[in-house]
Amino acid sequence: MSDINNLRDTDSKSQKASKPFILLLACVFGFLGTIPTLLLSTTEVAHMEGKWYINFLLIISFLTWLSLLAIWKMKKLGIFAYFIFTITLYIVLFRFSILSNNFGTIISSITIILLVFSFRETKW
Repeated sequence: MSDINNLRDTDSKSQKASKPFILLLACVFGFLGTIPTLLLSTTEVAHMEGKWYINFLLIISFLTWLSLLAIWKMKKLGIFAYFIFTITLYIVLFRFSILSNNFGTIISSITIILLVFSFRETKW
């Protein structure tokens, strides 16, 4: 009986330990997607908007990294947090007509699509 329990424990550990490649890809794209946001905080446009905007960009980037770390640890909340932070960022960027480079938007969209597919494929 204990052999069966040990076998089940090792099977569940191996399932949890193996992260799908699509999840790795999504996290890498997500981390790369925060780079344009961080670079945006150093531009002249950001300084013209005010200090609140620079702080907003830095905080949203930090929260995005935290949500990506949660995704890396295969927490469902990380996906929802990443989605909320990304949408919030782009709403503010569109509101103030600051979004001039669509590179970050494309990377974030690819990341969200990859996360949705990995969410469907794996048991979180």
